[in-house]
Amino acid sequence: MKALVVWGLATSGLLALAEPGLSSLGSSQGVLAKRASDLPRAEEGAWTGWTEEAGLPDELVAGYTRALEAWRARDFPGVLDSTWPLLESTPDHPALLHLAGHAQFRLRRYGECAALLARLVDHVPGQVGRTRHLAHAWNELGQVDRALVHYDRVLQAAPGDHEARRGRALARWRLGAVGAALRDLGEVLAARPEHAEAWLLRARILVDQEDAEQALLALAQHRALDPDEPEAAFLEARAPLDLGRSEEAAGARARFE
Repeated sequence: MKALVVWGLATSGLLALAEPGLSSLGSSQGVLAKRASDLPRAEEGAWTGWTEEAGLPDELVAGYTRALEAWRARDFPGVLDSTWPLLESTPDHPALLHLAGHAQFRLRRYGECAALLARLVDHVPGQVGRTRHLAHAWNELGQVDRALVHYDRVLQAAPGDHEARRGRALARWRLGAVGAALRDLGEVLAARPEHAEAWLLRARILVDQEDAEQALLALAQHRALDPDEPEAAFLEARAPLDLGRSEEAAGARARFE
């Protein structure tokens, strides 16, 4: 009898519990010295056609459950502590790669995250729509062209993934495709007007483009959702200066000094 993988929870509800911030490293320091390159690899085709309905073999259930409990506790090294032995005994199991890869991302170990999630895509390309964090990791590593290609793959498989679309907007902006970046953000904000990070990214792009009026409108939307974000206060001080409104800029600057 096989237990079902809590994949959907790991990609939405559990991730929501973990954002933003990092766990304390706790007592699981040893696993942080290990690398994805040290893990054994499954034979080609070993996981072809795998889906979450295939579940986990009984011998993996206890360790996987401990990993999920560690995730809920924001103990991301603990997630690795539980998943690593399972990946050694059952190489490249997709659900384990997915959970361990996300834990590495939360620990800002972006190279390790990318290594694990790239294995997942290699083995089960049909699950690419669940791997936006692979593109996020490449973005963080400065491999923006590579990130953009993967965002395109994710969005082709999961066009409703607004976090992937926001990430693609950032990658497009970094590569100079400002219009395309703003179009992506427009789609995100049309679907999720409460998305504070999308409003902030829109403001950053508009300030960079010296469109101060539109930037201030985006910042007002952001402030209503997240009034304590320091970068927003900085941008609120900069944008009025571009319009010659020094008193307004001084008032905004006072909020973050």
